[in-house]
Amino acid sequence: MTVYASKPEINVREKLKELDYGHVPYEKMPAGSVIQVQQALLTTPATYSNSGSASDIAGLSVNITPKSSTSKMYINCHVSYSTSVNGSGNQIRLIRNGTYIARTYHGTTSDGWFGLDNNFGQANSVGLLMNASGFYIDSPSSSSTINYKVDHYGIPGTTPIKFCSSNNDGLGGICTLTVMEIKQ
Repeated sequence: MTVYASKPEINVREKLKELDYGHVPYEKMPAGSVIQVQQALLTTPATYSNSGSASDIAGLSVNITPKSSTSKMYINCHVSYSTSVNGSGNQIRLIRNGTYIARTYHGTTSDGWFGLDNNFGQANSVGLLMNASGFYIDSPSSSSTINYKVDHYGIPGTTPIKFCSSNNDGLGGICTLTVMEIKQ
């Protein structure tokens, strides 16, 4: 004698509609889910001198309040820039709540800021619109509001750098800072 078992089909869409909340609660989201995204976008060119002190790249700042203190933050930064002569001596730094946590310097990455374009601040950037992008994964272990920002530091006596600059055909550059909270 053969026994056949069957179970009713489940309509996931209907089950979701039955939930008593408008979205899946953060605590029920699986690990690796993007919980929230904050972004700063700049399109206005600004020149920064190399005075030997750090200068915030105005407007390239994001505040984010984590939903959980165990979340990680995926931070992506993109800058377009130009210099009129050799731009060596420039560096950009990622800052969390006033303390730098990653940087690029003379075309090398350090402090864990992986993926930044190796052309940053090098002689081949002379008069050209260049781009640098990098990412960083931070574990702030906090559920308080966190400020991430990008600043610029130039060695005194080196050539100023222009962020969000346009190239000779007038096409503008952009600078972005994107922070994503990732559930663990």
